[in-house]
Amino acid sequence: MAEQEEAAEIIEDAEVVDEIQLVRNELEEVQAKNAELKEHVLSVSAEFENFRRRQQEEQKRQRVLMKEDLFRELLPLVDNLDRSLVAARQNPSVEALLKGVELIRKGFDRLLENNEISQIETAGIDFDPALHEAMMVEERDDVPDQSIVMELQKGYKMGDRVLRPSMVKVARNPQASTT
Repeated sequence: MAEQEEAAEIIEDAEVVDEIQLVRNELEEVQAKNAELKEHVLSVSAEFENFRRRQQEEQKRQRVLMKEDLFRELLPLVDNLDRSLVAARQNPSVEALLKGVELIRKGFDRLLENNEISQIETAGIDFDPALHEAMMVEERDDVPDQSIVMELQKGYKMGDRVLRPSMVKVARNPQASTT
């Protein structure tokens, strides 16, 4: 019987040793997988950092290109200003200067149009705080309340975005506001 117990203990010890070896093998596999995942995370992190840096460089490059395009369009207007000044000095009549200024204004209008910048309408419309800035209020009973009666400075928008609101004088009609 002692031999059987001893044999059983040896078998049990062998099973424990086998199980320990299995656990060690599993641990090694998990450690290898963990190292592999850490390496992958570091790789993905480095790729993301490179992507972010490239995006920043591309945005910087785009800003430079946009500035170049804008100033390339402005240079002919500067040339026209110079020509107007030369013409005004050679011929001191107001007509020559006026012609030069009109030419420059047309150039600016083309520049604005080419960049999809438009004036904000003010004539004959009601005050809209999203588009207009009320600088003055005038009591008037000949126009509807909150209507724009004078544009003090033009406003501009690019598409739907307001670049600068129009500065306006707005009517206050006491009769309309009490009814």
